[in-house]
Amino acid sequence: MTITHVEVSDQCCVNTPGGHSCGNPEGHPVPCHPGQYQNDTGMTSCKQCADGYYTTQHSTVVCTICPGSYSCPDPAQPPQLCKAGEYSDPGSSGCFVCPPGTAYTGDGILHSCTRCGYGEHSNGTHCLTCPVGYYCPPLSKVQLCPLGTYQDQPGEPSCKICPVGHSCLNVSVPPVPCTPGFYSHLVQHDCVGLNLSSRV
Repeated sequence: MTITHVEVSDQCCVNTPGGHSCGNPEGHPVPCHPGQYQNDTGMTSCKQCADGYYTTQHSTVVCTICPGSYSCPDPAQPPQLCKAGEYSDPGSSGCFVCPPGTAYTGDGILHSCTRCGYGEHSNGTHCLTCPVGYYCPPLSKVQLCPLGTYQDQPGEPSCKICPVGHSCLNVSVPPVPCTPGFYSHLVQHDCVGLNLSSRV
């Protein structure tokens, strides 16, 4: 009759359940730490939770997926709620800011970034009317009107061209006519005289 003999030093690894490791075959199974897991038996080490997964418990067999609207930068810590104006999909390790020209309007998932309307910009959480002196192209940040242009009306996606014979030093008010003896070309922001000195 053949007798099967199992070395005592092998008993730890043979009997190591899921959620544990057998780093020392002569010792006892060791529970996996938070942020780690082991879904097999008889293993000598634990596995690290993948990005976007976490566990705060010892002896974990399967890590938990990070829920939408939360981030999980540390797999050993509980999920962290995204800040206002941010979103995340399930399984994300971090949160993301809504794209320019959109605003966070829901429960933190991707489709809650809503596109702002014509002549609007976003502060991250709300769509706002574009102020005078600025223009707001679709899906873009609010932008100051460049020299040679102006915008005296709120809620506009573009700036107006400064007309001939006017100055537009203040981009948020209507053009100012040049005084006698001074002139300006189209898209020129200031009036100039023959001696090239500037004057409104």
